[in-house]
Amino acid sequence: MCLKISIFLTLCLVIFTLLGVIEQVFNIQILFENLKQFRLVAALLVSIILVTITFNLVDINLNTQKD
Repeated sequence: MCLKISIFLTLCLVIFTLLGVIEQVFNIQILFENLKQFRLVAALLVSIILVTITFNLVDINLNTQKD
């Protein structure tokens, strides 16, 4: 379950990053009015992904210790 969530969040981050790159290269507005807002969303997604991965690793360690 945790792994599926982290994969989903990683895909979201990749999509947001690609949209940000497209916005910069072609100078068009797709999702965000300015780049600061995009950076805020990207930073939020990265932190969520890191927390999810950390919980996933802790969960794996707890499962291996039970055996």
